[in-house]
Amino acid sequence: MTIEFLTSLAPDRIEAELLFGSCIVAKKIDGETWFLHADGERCILLSPFGKTLTDIPLTDDAERILHGWRGLLAGELYAAVDSGRPRVFDLHAAMGSSENAERLRFAAFDVLMDGDDDLLRRPFTERLECLQRVVGNFGESFHLAPLETTESPAEVVDCYQRIVTVGGAEGVVVHAADGRIYKIKPEISIDAAVVGYAGNDSGVSELLLALVKPDGVYQLIGRVKTGWSRAENADLRDRLSTLACVSTYRKANDHGLLYRWVKPELVIEVKCNDLIAANSKYEPVRRMSLSYDDDTGWSPFGPEPSVSMINAVFLRIRDDKRAARPDVRIEQVTDLLPIAMLATTDPASLPASDILRREVYTKKTPRGLAVRKLVAWKTNKREADPMYPAYVVFFTDYASGRKQPLKTDLRVAASEERIHTLADDWLAANIKRGWSRVSSDEFRMTNEDHRTSDDALPPSVRQSTLAIRHLKIAFARSTSLTFPIIRRRLDALAKLGSLEIAKDDKDRESWFELSITHGLVENAKRIDNLLKFVKAWKTTEVSLDGELIGKHDLQNFMNRIEDTRRCWLKRKKQGPDICKRDCKLGCSALNIEASHKWLNHSGCDQPPWWAVGRFDDERVVIDKETLKR
Repeated sequence: MTIEFLTSLAPDRIEAELLFGSCIVAKKIDGETWFLHADGERCILLSPFGKTLTDIPLTDDAERILHGWRGLLAGELYAAVDSGRPRVFDLHAAMGSSENAERLRFAAFDVLMDGDDDLLRRPFTERLECLQRVVGNFGESFHLAPLETTESPAEVVDCYQRIVTVGGAEGVVVHAADGRIYKIKPEISIDAAVVGYAGNDSGVSELLLALVKPDGVYQLIGRVKTGWSRAENADLRDRLSTLACVSTYRKANDHGLLYRWVKPELVIEVKCNDLIAANSKYEPVRRMSLSYDDDTGWSPFGPEPSVSMINAVFLRIRDDKRAARPDVRIEQVTDLLPIAMLATTDPASLPASDILRREVYTKKTPRGLAVRKLVAWKTNKREADPMYPAYVVFFTDYASGRKQPLKTDLRVAASEERIHTLADDWLAANIKRGWSRVSSDEFRMTNEDHRTSDDALPPSVRQSTLAIRHLKIAFARSTSLTFPIIRRRLDALAKLGSLEIAKDDKDRESWFELSITHGLVENAKRIDNLLKFVKAWKTTEVSLDGELIGKHDLQNFMNRIEDTRRCWLKRKKQGPDICKRDCKLGCSALNIEASHKWLNHSGCDQPPWWAVGRFDDERVVIDKETLKR
């Protein structure tokens, strides 16, 4: 098997990094990676995220060239231009209008499937031979990516200079003999204003950078974390410590430490291998834009389209530059890479968020007081600005004696039910014995009022015929801080069967028995979340069809049910017949020997002999081929 690695390589490091031997050098075209599927007659262009293009001049050209061939090609989708080299925004413009469809081009650079043969694990040289045989160089809109072979690193340098330095191409992609793949593009140099930093008294660890727009607004473009010497680090620390200022905007780095904001006076030069303006889902990179005032410091305007620097490295302090236009103008990046100009929303006009729950826990330790906190809220901003998530929960974990005192985590969700599940799971994993709740504000609706999307479905759609005879979860009331969460979950799961509650002589709930008689597979995730809380309690008893399940067997059982649930989600629209067809020896998701009891999970109500073949009311026919497989 050939393993290929994609690595960015600076032009001046080609001869130092590349090994001697033949290399395949491909001209890099500025577009988007797409796939072309051919079934022998028709060709369809596919994006990595499900978009399709067909019945356009490009696919017509591909159908003429590939007629009779079946397979899957990878390539660069781009748009032809009248002058200069094509850029990705030319592609977006062409795709935005049916009148410009004739400008679309596809440069095939790899073949992934040749008929039914998977070529992905074969060496690139073999795939290239197949690609050249299949595509050739006959088409105008559908063609091979420009490729050439070199025999030494020096020849790769010559190719780079001819294709990029002189020819003006975006870059080259080099397939080395050892299977590695290098992307080589010109290094980009940027003069940027330092607006914040992270570090301590010993020096700086990160510099937060911004460029200035024509209207004087500072646009964050990212950070730089490497490149300075010890002397330069000390110089940066001394300079920045005297420029401290206030900010109404807070930003933390990857370690949860807040940046220290500074007056926009220091300019540095950085270099990077590449700039990107969108993520892998074609969503624009958005960073905060801010204004600065000598009296009030930094004030945020809101997230706006920006860029990300790939492999940014500090070069030097630019004492000859000012942190203002034109020295740190944003055109340094927009001239190289178009930034999507989205209609931005004034944050002040957005609806206020609603707090759903806030819980704070403390624990006394030998090194001081430890604090763990969660805050969950509904943003109410999704409709006004789709870049905002619907629900957010933020976790804080502070321990004074730890190497990293402050740890934080943030999760988002599309529904209130999901955000509460994330919060409950975090509590179950992090709030154990010794923790005391010091604050809890909850605004959760009751089970009667809090209907899930599944509750809104008609009964015929809500649950499949997947069934098990009887799963019982029983335990005594606990003094655990998480018990209110568990109590709510019991009420929610009672819909799957019944909930019996015994009370003590003071009329207090003391014993709980949850019986689940239907919907086990569909609700496996919810049941597993409950068991995560209670399975470690001494009073907990779990039984299946009246037989107690040990802790080890219980986890194994739930793992199998979860596998079945995932399989069921894929197949539920087609009904149990699809399971009978594809899993002749039982439910393959369970990965166990077939038996009538377990086949019930896939909706099969046939006699046990169906596990090994079929029964025609007279005789059993064994499916030998399936047994062999």
